[in-house]
Amino acid sequence: MRHILIVMLVFALIVVGDISAYKYLYTTSTSLNAEAASMSDYVEKEKWSSAINSAKALKKNWDKRKFIWSILIDHKEIDDIERGMTRAENYIKAKNKPMALAEVRTLERIIKHIPDNQLFSIENIL
Repeated sequence: MRHILIVMLVFALIVVGDISAYKYLYTTSTSLNAEAASMSDYVEKEKWSSAINSAKALKKNWDKRKFIWSILIDHKEIDDIERGMTRAENYIKAKNKPMALAEVRTLERIIKHIPDNQLFSIENIL
């Protein structure tokens, strides 16, 4: 009976930890995505200085979140985010609208799908 209780407790801790990690990733990815969306809007309107400021704000927000994200998600995804931010910022500085929009929207998609990838589900296990 004692072993069953220990197994149930460990399972409960795993489930609670997974739910907490998902909530954190969802909340922070929403914040990061809002900044990326505003950057996309500025690029669309060709407001380059505002887009650069938005890119810097996104980078600052990302730097605050990166450590905990690196514990929770695959490092390849972190590399993809950082690569996307660097490319987007460089395309914005070059005032290359099509490439900047493509990179920012790709970055938005990467950030948006990360919480769903980390969700405990049969789909993610298989």
